[in-house]
Amino acid sequence: MSITWEEQVKDLISLKECAEDMGMKAEVVPHAGKEKNPALSIELPLGSSGKERTLVCCFLPLEEDQSQFCKYLQMYIELASPLPDEDMPVVLLLINQINQILSVGQCFWRMGNDEEGLPGAIGIRYTLATPLDSPVDDGCFGESIILMADAFDFLDYVLEASKDKEKAKELLENMERTIQEALL
Repeated sequence: MSITWEEQVKDLISLKECAEDMGMKAEVVPHAGKEKNPALSIELPLGSSGKERTLVCCFLPLEEDQSQFCKYLQMYIELASPLPDEDMPVVLLLINQINQILSVGQCFWRMGNDEEGLPGAIGIRYTLATPLDSPVDDGCFGESIILMADAFDFLDYVLEASKDKEKAKELLENMERTIQEALL
């Protein structure tokens, strides 16, 4: 048994109320994207960088044989400005290090598609699993929103620092030291 469109909308409306209780603007979009799945768009408060941040949440459209016990809420946020290709080697190295220390989620670089007019972008994705017959837990969802916002701010800081080779090298060394200390 998989989650129906109606169940997705019901869950997203509940999560919208949770986000609004946390002081954020939120909107359920009943037919989003190519798959026409419902989505929840949340405007996060401005972070330390002062940049606007929009978190998009939707249930992964899995087949019944792929999700017999859980529904998977994908939480996704993307940095607005594309990066020049020449910055990508340093940025990809930084992303690898960032992924080792993020509390939740995975940072990635999405390649652009010139034919569709889609620029490459850096994003963070986290998937929250919930039993199929239960609503998504408000507390887990709310805490995940906060951690995703923190990850966005950290990623934004790292990307800005990556523009300066010395700063990028220092960041990499600091992250490597943090990872090594965590392993001891």
